[in-house]
Amino acid sequence: MPDSMERLIKVRDGRYYAVIDRPASDQPNETFFLFQGTPGSRLTTERLAKAGRDLNLRLITLDRPGFGRSDPDYPRHFTRYVDDIADIADALEIDRFSIAGVSGGGAHAMACAAALPERVQRLELLASAVPMADSRLRQHKGANQLPLKILNLSPHLFRLFNWLATRAVAHAARDTIKMDALVARMIAGLPEADREKMAEEGVAKDLA
Repeated sequence: MPDSMERLIKVRDGRYYAVIDRPASDQPNETFFLFQGTPGSRLTTERLAKAGRDLNLRLITLDRPGFGRSDPDYPRHFTRYVDDIADIADALEIDRFSIAGVSGGGAHAMACAAALPERVQRLELLASAVPMADSRLRQHKGANQLPLKILNLSPHLFRLFNWLATRAVAHAARDTIKMDALVARMIAGLPEADREKMAEEGVAKDLA
């Protein structure tokens, strides 16, 4: 099995992206860009990496601008992100590829699929953040309703909320007890089907 390769890739305006290329074999069935949730990084969980190997996929993850080792991009815009992904695919000599967007990565995945139809073979969305009707919001409980309501109310206000939430998670990550408590509160606010999934062995541990 080919080794995973981590590298910095330069895009057209001179910024660099931190990228990990995980080919399951010399002849993978499909190449997938995985856009993780927010906050998140190229360092995906072993569960996802194992799934990629089991399905014989070439799995590519990257830090979005300003995260991890990727250079920031101000002001950020989806159209520029699409150009960045096209540049990264060119650098990796990938012509056509599929994209999976998780949570906050879903909007980035949809932007790429819409703007690069000649290159994106398939789009997969997993628990992606999109405007939802009130009936869907009521399936969430407690603190999990707040970011969804803010997102529907004002994208600009959501940026502030996301910045504060990212700082809080980063602070909690330094303390195992605080992180476990944070994950437990998040799970308690999920819909029943998601709580059942989180109860499976190892799933909550991967989230933390």
